[in-house]
Amino acid sequence: GVTFVSSNIAPPTGDNVWEFPDLPAGATGWLTILVRVDDNVAAGTVLTNTVNLSFRSPANMTMPVQTASAETTVIGPAMAVLKTAPAYVERGEGFNYTIHYWNNGTDWAYNVAIGDSYPLGLALVAMSPEPTYMAFGYYEWVLPAVGPGTSVSLQLTVYSTVPGIIVNNATLDYENSA
Repeated sequence: GVTFVSSNIAPPTGDNVWEFPDLPAGATGWLTILVRVDDNVAAGTVLTNTVNLSFRSPANMTMPVQTASAETTVIGPAMAVLKTAPAYVERGEGFNYTIHYWNNGTDWAYNVAIGDSYPLGLALVAMSPEPTYMAFGYYEWVLPAVGPGTSVSLQLTVYSTVPGIIVNNATLDYENSA
């Protein structure tokens, strides 16, 4: 849903009903209402706003209600991340991790942060592009904005120094406003 924020003419009560003085023939009146889309509304949701205008004629006869509607589609980013690696490697053998991220949404994603922590048993050889932030075993790429339909990959070359299963996960965080 939406939440009422303001209007150019204040409603007399909280029930979203406005009353106006008589309007001379040929005159026009405007009511502008500002609402905020609630945080729990999903991108792609269609919001329909309907207005009903009831009025009386100069002879004080009730006239047929006039109705008009407007639709607005909620837009928003939809970021996703996928990390790939070979299923098996020999100890000491170099291999690549690839982190793919993309925005399948209808709006820009802002302050995108992709984090990657490397467990003991992996040695980093190279990465492209260079991360924004590095600490021992942790790398982070920060992007100010990722547009709708954008898809990018990060490439990391490592080698294994220990036998056994190595679990390595990437994370992705973002905001949908600048």
